[in-house]
Amino acid sequence: MPSPLLDRLEKWKSRFGSPGDGQLERLLAAAAQRRFGDAASLIKLHETTLFLRAYPRNKEVARLAAEPISAAQFRHGPMEIIHPNHRYIIFARQGKTGKLLLKLARDIRKSSGRVLLFTDMPFDDLMNVRWVRVDPLRLGLGTLVDNLYIQLLAHEAALRAGLQPGKFEIAENVTREE
Repeated sequence: MPSPLLDRLEKWKSRFGSPGDGQLERLLAAAAQRRFGDAASLIKLHETTLFLRAYPRNKEVARLAAEPISAAQFRHGPMEIIHPNHRYIIFARQGKTGKLLLKLARDIRKSSGRVLLFTDMPFDDLMNVRWVRVDPLRLGLGTLVDNLYIQLLAHEAALRAGLQPGKFEIAENVTREE
């Protein structure tokens, strides 16, 4: 039977971006010290901590300067500051929006930006573009699968940055006893 501690930890999944004053870290430290006697509690703990690691609450936890932004927002702002040292990741699936995203990839490429393009559509302008051909999926499923690509990219970026993916260093030295 899941415990109140796990229920409190579970609530943090919906508090993305909210400040916690160390509350989450204390809950994780308490969970690390607790012995769970049933499989349901262990499964819930495992699923919750995986979620919290996969979706960090802020950029400081993520430790990587990456910011999701819609193509429309990008066109009306950061388009002017495209730089060859930056990487731009674009997911373009079939449909009207996908065609607009391919155009955005071409425009970034023309401004000397480097694009990592995941698409199920043909793309022939490969200068400054790494093209990852993906299988077409039904509407809605593409976003789900594309999240897996993002997680794999984040894992690889962490390794290249000398970080240990899956190691929760921020709460590592939390006081265990007062």
